[in-house]
Amino acid sequence: MEKPSKKTRYIFTIILILVFVLSLFLLRSVIMKFFLIQASKSPALIKTYESSGLDESSLAREIFNEINRKRLELGNNPLEWDERIYQAAKAHSIDLRTHKTFSHHNVEGASVTDRLKNQDLFFLVAAENLFMLKASTENIPDFVVGGWMNSPGHRWVIVDRDNFFTHGAVGVTCSNSSCYVTFNCADFIVSNKGTLKPHYYFKINLNDESFGFQESYPVDIKIQSSSPVDMYFFDSPSNMNAFIKTGSDRSDDKIINQTNISDRRLAQKDAYLLIKNNSKSTTDVSYELIYN
Repeated sequence: MEKPSKKTRYIFTIILILVFVLSLFLLRSVIMKFFLIQASKSPALIKTYESSGLDESSLAREIFNEINRKRLELGNNPLEWDERIYQAAKAHSIDLRTHKTFSHHNVEGASVTDRLKNQDLFFLVAAENLFMLKASTENIPDFVVGGWMNSPGHRWVIVDRDNFFTHGAVGVTCSNSSCYVTFNCADFIVSNKGTLKPHYYFKINLNDESFGFQESYPVDIKIQSSSPVDMYFFDSPSNMNAFIKTGSDRSDDKIINQTNISDRRLAQKDAYLLIKNNSKSTTDVSYELIYN
């Protein structure tokens, strides 16, 4: 039998190599298809805090309730939850987590007062406490509020001996390992009380320049008195001053002879309120202006 030539052996070797490579490619395709089918039967597991039982909204409320528990324990009034403050606090916590920072100013440089104004909130004073902790921390509300109470710079916001704050909220957001907590509080209420002699007035600027707000804001007006009083509204100080000097009624609206008044108005620029004692005896008067 004649031996194959060198050229024939060379061609045969190349054919064998090509067949082997093609077989490997086909085998690889079959194996990949098998595993892809198996993978499609089992959806991917993504670790989230919802699946681990950490509810950020509930946690925010629990921290807020713990703050109020401390306030009551110290003989102070509880704060009222405000949804717009919550939106500002939550947004700041998300900003801290997203940019991996820890500051009272966001990346645009906005402070707590700027962020509350962006929520169209009227307030007289505002404050902020921040906290960052491991998401695995046990009893987070106690841990966070306890940390603030042990820090003089944060404690005074919660203790609030002078009753600066009336409303607040807590915003929480968590990453894979850390939680960011923002507590914002503010004062929406102007209040005063005193005695009025017969035919004397309380004169109240509903949109005082010292508040630092140029916009008009809705305001709830609550007045209580020991004897009936009259309440007058003026859209300009000139009409009010003319009324005081001459007694000529130039008011834009009025409520007469009441001991308990509850009303809602728009606090426009130059809007004034007069409370007048029309009785023949001194009367005790208290009022609250609740903005927003």
